Amino acid sequence: MKQEKRKKSTGFVYWGQIAFLHLLAMAFYRGFLFRGVSGLSALQSKILLWVLVIANYFLCTTTSEAHGRKGQAIILPILFPYAVYTYFTYSDYFHHSALILSILAAVVLCIYLVWTWVRPIPANRKRSRVIWSRIYQSIRYMRNIPTLFFCPLLVVVIIVMLQGGTLVVSDVQAEPEPSYKDTADTAQTNNDWVRNLDEVIWKELSTQERLDLLQLVANNECAILGVYHDVRVQSGITSKDTVLGEYSVSKHVITINNNHLRNAPPLEAVETIAHECHHAYAWCLTHFLEETDNQYKDMYLFNDARKYTEEFENYHDGGETHEEYEEYYYQTVEEDAREFAESAVERYEYILSLYAIANQSKNAHE
Repeated sequence: MKQEKRKKSTGFVYWGQIAFLHLLAMAFYRGFLFRGVSGLSALQSKILLWVLVIANYFLCTTTSEAHGRKGQAIILPILFPYAVYTYFTYSDYFHHSALILSILAAVVLCIYLVWTWVRPIPANRKRSRVIWSRIYQSIRYMRNIPTLFFCPLLVVVIIVMLQGGTLVVSDVQAEPEPSYKDTADTAQTNNDWVRNLDEVIWKELSTQERLDLLQLVANNECAILGVYHDVRVQSGITSKDTVLGEYSVSKHVITINNNHLRNAPPLEAVETIAHECHHAYAWCLTHFLEETDNQYKDMYLFNDARKYTEEFENYHDGGETHEEYEEYYYQTVEEDAREFAESAVERYEYILSLYAIANQSKNAHE
């Protein structure tokens, strides 16, 4: 009787520990690493994560044996929903590594499952009992082995996020360059790098080369806008999959979504960089207004600065509903950034057309 009570008491303590650790892990993941699954809304993604966590809790409490209720035997099962969710949400950023890990996990899992079921049942053991034991063991394998192989991806993501989401940093120095003029001569002599924005050339560039090219774009656009500090361009993990680029006012860094950098046509990437450069300019205006004497702040020339300041103080980041997205989309600071980015794309299109005409002329002479 005492032994049964002790077992029940131990079981309740274990369930409580598991529940506490699940909630602790969920709080950390939701606050630091959570992002939506591609193709699902933010709400659907949250529901999916909770379903994984709750299902995993019941697996932990129903399939764990007494000797497996401590140390790594507790930690590994708890990481299962987060490792799997991370694989589906972040694997695109580490495509080859994630593919290798998933193949290794599948191979090892198959080996363990085959080994579990091909062993003969001992004559002195009850057949039904052995089968149920092997079912529980198989469930634990299907949970623990993928977790073991996907955890390195989870660790890498945590490290990357601690570094501000940085995956690749441009090797080109971040400094505003003199802006170009829309003439054939200037395009061909001072901004020869623009020709690399041609789609044919762009497809052959590595991630690092594309990022270096976009740093030149940022340098040029910041010079046009008169941004008075360097703006660095990096590739990494943005706050949401749908966010193509972000500007950090504290670090003066533009982060372009790594998937966007890898898959977007060159001028779409240029549009993203130019958009974020305008945000850098908008912040410069707000700082200028803040440092201006009060007697001058009502002047019309500070009209944009006043609007930007107000919107930055009450910024709408899009949220989850259509109404929240409209609040984000129609902010003056976003409308002006889109307008500037569109004009930037037109400028680069013009220069690229000059290159095309020059090449046609050269080929005709040859």
